[in-house]
This record gives sequence, structure tokens and C-alpha cells, in this order.
Amino acid sequence: MEYDLKILQAVLLVQALYWFLLASTFSQRGEREARLVCIVIGWVLVANSLLVLTYRKHTHRAREPLIRSMSKSVEQSACLIGTPKQCIQKIEQYEKAGAQQIVAGFYDFPSLKGLKIFAKSVIPHFK
Repeated sequence: MEYDLKILQAVLLVQALYWFLLASTFSQRGEREARLVCIVIGWVLVANSLLVLTYRKHTHRAREPLIRSMSKSVEQSACLIGTPKQCIQKIEQYEKAGAQQIVAGFYDFPSLKGLKIFAKSVIPHFK
């Protein structure tokens, strides 16, 4: 995805350059309104490329905690495995990080034992 965003940003800047060059051509011909239109389009493309750059910076920051957690096992970093108290603590961490929902799945499926313990001991803590 990072590579695609770099390409998108480069394309936007090349397109902006094209419109600025076209504005120069219209300026030489004395076509003031066409020149202004080209300049506005060029600046819109530059602004869009800056938005892509901003998006790249913010998504990079959002990925850093995930990258740091890669040394841990998947179960430790992403799954709620443990006692109800441990699960509550992990969900509270997600909540502090901005999570508003979690997706639950249970390793003991098709047994309902894990689901029942979660429903009885963990869910009420967040109501």
C-alpha cells in the first residue's frame, strides 16, 4: 500500500506540473481565463498530493504499535486469551487506544463454555 501511495502522489505532482506548463502556454497566447483555470487545477492537484503525504504519515504512525508487537506471538498481541480479568484488562487497553468494537471468536467452538464465561464475566464489565 505504501508503494501505491507513493505512485499516486507522484502521478498527482506530474499532473500538476502538466497543468502549470499548460497555464504557461495560455499565458504566452494571452488567454488569461484559461491560464487561471489551469493554475487552479494545478494547485488542486498539489493539495491532493499533500493529502496523500499526510495520509502516509498518519498511517505509518498507526502501524508502529502493530510492528512493535510482531515479536510477540499472535495470541499475545491480538487475541483475548486468559482469565476473565485478563480479558477485561486487554479490552480496556483496546478501548484506551480508541477501539469501539471487538470481534469475538472462541477456540473451544462448537462448545459454548468459553462464550458463556465471556458473556457472564467479561461483557457485564463494559455495560
